[in-house]
Order: sequence, then structure tokens, then C-alpha cells
Amino acid sequence: MMSAYGGQSREYMLKAGVDVEWPAILFQNGSWYKSEKVWDIFEGELKKYGPDKVFEVVKRCEDLRLSGIKQIMKTTGSSVKEKDKLREIYDIFVLCSSFVWLTHGFEHYYNKILHKEVPKYMPGDVEKNIGDISFPKKKNAHYYFERALRGNEPIEEIRQKFGWIKARGGFADGFSQKELLVLRKQLKLQPTKNLFVRAFILN
Repeated sequence: MMSAYGGQSREYMLKAGVDVEWPAILFQNGSWYKSEKVWDIFEGELKKYGPDKVFEVVKRCEDLRLSGIKQIMKTTGSSVKEKDKLREIYDIFVLCSSFVWLTHGFEHYYNKILHKEVPKYMPGDVEKNIGDISFPKKKNAHYYFERALRGNEPIEEIRQKFGWIKARGGFADGFSQKELLVLRKQLKLQPTKNLFVRAFILN
């Protein structure tokens, strides 16, 4: 699995900006399995960079999104052989997966710090408090998803645009129309923005 999904290799992690390598992974029966020991090994490699490294990695990821889209459009419209097109596009997608795995690694690292520090400043449910303070400020897909649900856009159009948000890991089903109708009904009863959709997906 590691060789087929090369984004965890040192070669691609270096392209993402860090000299690390994901040590092991198991994918079986549609699920990813992780060992706490494996996560700790990867976290240990990330720690050597210090806390500011995450900002550099995020910038590289944002740059890849822009350059990757341009390169894919250019490649698919070119006259090179199909095999060469696939190779170029494969490299972009594999590098994208490196950022996904780095995100998990940084999350594992910072999650421990947050669980230690947040209770010092915020009483109550630690998980909820961490979720609330770490919810993105940017208007991301979740923001537009929730806005569409709170509005009057047809449910089927919302499902086509945002149904993928529920498909965590890439192997699960997206939102159904029935689930979206339930979300819409509950969101309209809830004044607090940006919290319900996240809780629904994570639960």
C-alpha cells in the first residue's frame, strides 16, 4: 500500500517542504488503520522543525492548489501521449496526498498540546472548546455548504455541490437528500453558525 500511495514517501514529503516519511499504514476492508506508535514516530519527525513549520507547509499547499490546477489544465489539453499526461497528473495528486498526511501528523502533534493547554484557560468540554477555537476563519467549503442549507437553494443542487463533504477518507458515501433535509431543518432552528455541520460530520 505504501508503494502504491507514494505521498507518504520521503521523496514527496520533501517536495511538500519537510524531510519526513510516514512509517507504516494499513488499509483493509474500506478502512484506514493507524497505530498510536506509528503516529508518535511521525510526530517525532515533525517536532524537529518547531511549531512555525506548519505555516510554511500550509503556504506550499495553497501554492500547489493554484499551480496544480494550471498544470492539470495545460497537461490535459496538450498533445503529449496519454501515458505521459497520466504521469504528470499522478505526480500532482501524489503530492496533494503528502499534504493530507502532513495535516494528520501536525494534528496529532498539536492535539496533544491543545488538550494540555486549553483546560487551563477554558473550563468545560475540552473537545468542544478545541473544535470551536480551531474552526477556520476563512470562508471554506463548510461555510458555503451551511449558507446554502440555511438558504433556499434546492436540496439536489446542494447535494451535487457539497455532498462530498461527508465522504471522509474518500471511500464513504456523501450526503443523501434525506440527510440534507434533516440538516436544513435543524440548522434553521439553530442561530449559531458554522458549528452544527461540523458536529454532524464528526459524529
